Amino acid sequence: MKVHNVLAASPPSGPLADFLTHPNSFWAHLSRGASDWLGTYTPLLIPCVVVVVTGGSVLRHLVENARCVEILAPPLVAPKGGEVLWAQLSGLLRPWWRRLSTGQPHLAFEYTWSHTGLRISLWVPGTVPLGLVRRAVEAAWPGAHTRVTEPAPLLPPGHTVTAGRLRAARPDVLPLRTDHSTDPLRALFQAATGMAEAESACVQILARPATGSALRRARRQARRLKAGHAPTRLPALTALLLHRPQPLATGKQDPEHGTAVRQSAAKLSGSQWQCALTYAATCSIKRERAGDVARGRAHALASAFGLFADRNYLTRTRLSHPEPRLSTRQFPSRTALLSVPELAALAHLPSDTDAPVLRRAGARSVLPPPQIPEPAPGNGVKPLGHSDTGARRGVGLAVADARHHLHVMGATGSGKSTLVANLVLDDVRNHRGASSSTPKATWSPTCWIASPTPVPTVSS
Repeated sequence: MKVHNVLAASPPSGPLADFLTHPNSFWAHLSRGASDWLGTYTPLLIPCVVVVVTGGSVLRHLVENARCVEILAPPLVAPKGGEVLWAQLSGLLRPWWRRLSTGQPHLAFEYTWSHTGLRISLWVPGTVPLGLVRRAVEAAWPGAHTRVTEPAPLLPPGHTVTAGRLRAARPDVLPLRTDHSTDPLRALFQAATGMAEAESACVQILARPATGSALRRARRQARRLKAGHAPTRLPALTALLLHRPQPLATGKQDPEHGTAVRQSAAKLSGSQWQCALTYAATCSIKRERAGDVARGRAHALASAFGLFADRNYLTRTRLSHPEPRLSTRQFPSRTALLSVPELAALAHLPSDTDAPVLRRAGARSVLPPPQIPEPAPGNGVKPLGHSDTGARRGVGLAVADARHHLHVMGATGSGKSTLVANLVLDDVRNHRGASSSTPKATWSPTCWIASPTPVPTVSS
């Protein structure tokens, strides 16, 4: 009875009771508490807001005016072309003060498969000079052609998608395998062959030059490895809280410890890249068992990267909502640190001449030699056209050289008749003698009509 009286006599308390009994004082107390809280934590909130706003503006700045450079492989691919490409592009690393203001741009090397074949492209943000990337590609693989297109979604809408991300299973200081006797991408390309019209797949490698913080973290891991500590990702404080034994300097007793130290030192000796590797496979929902088809194709794509296992290897993780992440090319916060040879082994043109469903370039385009004359009014050089490689310049043929036997070879519709007609018109324009003989008379009437002066004709 006494307990009941005590409970009955105790008044209700709490935020809800204060709001119901004294609403005016509740709002006044809440406003005073909010102002005190803001006054206390404003020095911390302002930097956080600035970081969030700056990060969003930097991402929008990178996506604006972005382009995709489609790479057409030459007939013969240089085996070390990938290393040449990524070593050149390492110069995109910005100073620290520019990274704070405008961020560090990244690139996306993408393999895209459909029923029409394989497409290899390089996504370039708007802040990176497009000509720099195109010249780097053409220098890495002589004879390769590049085409600039607008970025398109990598995954078609209305399809069932199975996607994942590959991350380094062990600390970044331990290397992947790079000494392959054959092209390591052969298994990947074979896993994506035989696609139906309702299927597609892609592998995206986001890469940007490693900054100072990532390099310092890798060097600390290398020092721990050299000292004999177990190279684990679990911090010492977490191991202590979980009542796990602290790692001791027993790694030197491992017979392969010296080899691991040398390999880690060799990996950190050159330029480093922060990379994120994503794969995805899709299938139309109209197809029977579309989920199983997409899941099986994605599993085959991920399994092909088992060839890179060495001291380190790639492990699979799930990727939720892959469509916006792949299409926006947003750089993730968790990445893997790769050297130039490691990145080149993952992102390069296939060196196999019989690579399945690969789009290749035609004849190799070369710069005209300096001794090739350039046509000009009155210099006795017939115009042939303009160069399509390097700086655009005129290409001509000296009149004395044109008097010899001249062979013009090319496929149908490539412009052989147009070239010969222009040579004849140049002779007429400069009052030089010219004659033509063609069995079908495909271009002679047009040539005579376009002539600036009356041209005598001889018929047989």
